[in-house]
Amino acid sequence: VFQLLSFAIVLTLLILLDKEVRKKTGGYWNFGTAYRRLIISSVFVVLLSVACNFVLFKYVDPELPQKVNDATLENLNQRLEKAGLEQAKIDKYTEQFTNGEFKAKLQPTFKNELTSFGIGLLIYAVIDLIIAASIKKSPPLFAAEPEEEPTV
Repeated sequence: VFQLLSFAIVLTLLILLDKEVRKKTGGYWNFGTAYRRLIISSVFVVLLSVACNFVLFKYVDPELPQKVNDATLENLNQRLEKAGLEQAKIDKYTEQFTNGEFKAKLQPTFKNELTSFGIGLLIYAVIDLIIAASIKKSPPLFAAEPEEEPTV
């Protein structure tokens, strides 16, 4: 829930800030300019997110990967049991949580952080395409010429 809420907040801020920048730069942005601005913002958002997760998992609570693994395993077991699956299938679906594979993906290592950065950037790149398409605004094709003031 926290990740979804923070994701929604970041998206809202990206849209609002970029619309404000568009207004201050004359009110017009083509798609390329809007996308470039969004990508730059997204790189900083993803870097900050990866850095915060690294500090959280490495220094604040080093046992957090195990806690997340256990909570996910318990939740998944409950859902699969409610669905009426037999124990053999449940064991197959939960294997990555019992053999430590999922926990290893949560460990704060250079490879995992680089993977998180890449995946985060890809997700934001797609979202940025959508946002850029919605906030772009081209100037009118035949804009009226500003009236000249009479000279005395």
